[in-house]
Amino acid sequence: MSSMMNTTDYYLNEFGEGVLGVRFEDVTNNPSNVVDSICSFLKVELSDSDKNGIVARFSKSNIQKKLHDMSKVKLATDGQIEGNEQQSKFVSIKNLDGTYRIYDKSTAFQSNHITSTGDGEWRTVFDKEQIDKVNSISKEWLLRHGYKI
Repeated sequence: MSSMMNTTDYYLNEFGEGVLGVRFEDVTNNPSNVVDSICSFLKVELSDSDKNGIVARFSKSNIQKKLHDMSKVKLATDGQIEGNEQQSKFVSIKNLDGTYRIYDKSTAFQSNHITSTGDGEWRTVFDKEQIDKVNSISKEWLLRHGYKI
């Protein structure tokens, strides 16, 4: 978490207006506005139909369907993906705990990275000690970036 906060700060500070900051809650709650912001930032014009297609393609429900399909990818005991067709689409990545996740080469989606619950899920899943740890690490950074604690 600290590494991601430092990376975010580096790019926002080092490249200023050359970086578009996009907040997670905007992606989930206002995806059309995010697509508009990206188009404006890149000086790209898209038709409303194309914008709507992007929003639909990357909606949480469609992503969850894609991730569900990824859960069907078979892994050998050494973590290698079974089947030539599957190997052309996916790669396996070893987690720190020794398990594997699937990475989709065409979308960069990874298995088990999107949950079915809403924003802030960690507040109900983590125990008090974990919540206190997250808050101690992130409080200053979150406040600096306009988040409420």
